Amino acid sequence: MINMKNVLLLVLLTGCAVPAMPGGLAPSSREVREAQKHGSWMLPDAAKVKFLLYVSDASTHEVYVHDYSTGKKEGELAGFGYPTGQCVDAKGNVWIIDDYRDTSIVEFAHGGTAPLKKLSVNAGAPGCSVAPNGDLAVSVYEASGNGIDVFKKASGKPKKYSSSTCTAPWSPGYDLHGNLYVSDWENGVGNVVCELPARLHRFKNVKVTGIYGAFFDSSSVTWDGKYLALSSDNGPGDAIINQMAESRSGDLTEVGYTELKEKCQGCYVSLPVPFIVGEKNPPVNDQQGTSVVGAVTMYANLIYVWKYPGGGRPVRKIANPPARPYSEAVSIAP
Repeated sequence: MINMKNVLLLVLLTGCAVPAMPGGLAPSSREVREAQKHGSWMLPDAAKVKFLLYVSDASTHEVYVHDYSTGKKEGELAGFGYPTGQCVDAKGNVWIIDDYRDTSIVEFAHGGTAPLKKLSVNAGAPGCSVAPNGDLAVSVYEASGNGIDVFKKASGKPKKYSSSTCTAPWSPGYDLHGNLYVSDWENGVGNVVCELPARLHRFKNVKVTGIYGAFFDSSSVTWDGKYLALSSDNGPGDAIINQMAESRSGDLTEVGYTELKEKCQGCYVSLPVPFIVGEKNPPVNDQQGTSVVGAVTMYANLIYVWKYPGGGRPVRKIANPPARPYSEAVSIAP
């Protein structure tokens, strides 16, 4: 079974500038130039839509914006070389990683088309997370060593952190208290998790107990409003999100899990960076989310919404999704 994360990380770790995706999707210089000719646009009412869904497209190198509640397309953000991971801050601003040549992470206002800020990480970067205090963490893969870049208040140059245990960090996640967690994608969800405590300046290993369904690669760590959520692929047709309670020492114990199901010919529910939607934006959300959005990847261009934490079959599908969705984020209007 081919996993998109494996293909992406193989290229990142071997030092190539542009990730080579299945089906010849790595952008050529000509494709990037063509994408940059088309300007970003947004419908006049987009900024007033309370919940906006942003989806990175690995084939057109654009980010598509939909009304999350209705599925209506509200706009497109263009000019990216290769958009990958996304995250949202307390104001609803969306940060989008552009993983092409000198990797950057670009900030957009809720429903806006003009970049507010552009930060450089100069390395392959699959995911990011914003802390309640505004710090921005980005997982990076570079020749000198993999780790996490943290931009204080999402500005300036990053401080670099690395761990001898979590040597292949996927998309990191801050909890409500500003502690940063990351899983090691090479070792499967729950097998290797590390924490960068809010008041410390180094990673520490985290003991994880009670994990259900840890059979394939781990992916992202997400705050669901009540618990820390670890996700993993779980074979053809479904994926698992594990809800983890945190102890004072930072150790994690499973208190529940969500199984996301779907049947389709030759595909499976792969959630490289699933997004759990609540009543507030992730870094300041203090109530458990009620839905999760993610993509069926590899052989289908499907964006589904499931109940959370109930899971099961999807409750709806986003119409006219990108040809090759990579990651999703939902911004809640301030």
